[in-house]
Amino acid sequence: MLKKLWYSIFFFTVFLLSVTCDINNTTYLEKNYKCAYARLGEKNGREQGYLRKGNNPKKICVIGNSITCHGFYEHDGISWTVGDYREMAAFRPNSGWVSLVQQYITKNINSDCKVYKANGSVWEKGIEGERDYVLMANEQVYEVTNTESVLMDGFTIDKMLTEDADIVLVQLCENMQINDVYATSLDFEKLFISIREKCPNAEIYAFLGFWTNKSKVYSIVSACSKTNVNPVFAPNLIPNVVTADLSIYKAQKGDGIYDLSENQIATVSSAVSGHPNDAGFKVIATYFLDSLFNNVECNLDGLQYVYSCDDVEQPLIIETCFISDYL
Repeated sequence: MLKKLWYSIFFFTVFLLSVTCDINNTTYLEKNYKCAYARLGEKNGREQGYLRKGNNPKKICVIGNSITCHGFYEHDGISWTVGDYREMAAFRPNSGWVSLVQQYITKNINSDCKVYKANGSVWEKGIEGERDYVLMANEQVYEVTNTESVLMDGFTIDKMLTEDADIVLVQLCENMQINDVYATSLDFEKLFISIREKCPNAEIYAFLGFWTNKSKVYSIVSACSKTNVNPVFAPNLIPNVVTADLSIYKAQKGDGIYDLSENQIATVSSAVSGHPNDAGFKVIATYFLDSLFNNVECNLDGLQYVYSCDDVEQPLIIETCFISDYL
């Protein structure tokens, strides 16, 4: 009799747990499919990406250059008078692309998701064909919150990239000079392999550049194809696709830089001009988020979607679709 009672308790407990899991999963999926990226992806018959497959990220790691993170002075050699580690030329501490991705994920997907970022420009500045992950392994890491980027004292890229990472976003190439596309492609391939070895459970994404350059795009796409990494392509940044005037996405000399209280704390210098302004950061964030929700073909031969990026928080609009002839 006692044995039967224990069996009953056991199976009833399993039943309750399964119901709870189903309810939680259903709630998460409902939240997921309310996102504009998910709705548009499904409506247009695009393959499910990481988030549309039902994954719930808890840790996102970002490695980039000044477009991702910059202190007073980094390996790119640009002096900067703003020390809050925002994306260089972001008008406010939380208006850069990493901040926009963090805000979207925590608001719409998982409020507990942690987002970390680091400047890996020292890797970009390495010798072509000899760039290695170890060049940036000890670079400082910052946590991205809803309001600012916070120094994680003693927390390095090597400590950030661990088995519990769910997503790794890579934004590297702008500081690179390319003489040999094949050698640079091998550099990216080695980098992606190193990241995957440290983060075996993570989905990896690589941005194809803010200042678009065909040699860099070839190098990154080739490496992505060989290492199962997702390329992030932003058609808005290709001349004459959406606009012929790409300056609308770039900070101009004299533009104001502000703190969270709307106090102007700096202006954009000639060395900093040309970096993304807030409109440019919205473009980068939009296409990273799109890639998280919807699969993007590595070879870019398929249909490309051009989004209206007026406000990453508002429902997105597909302006047009085209077959990429950029490559």
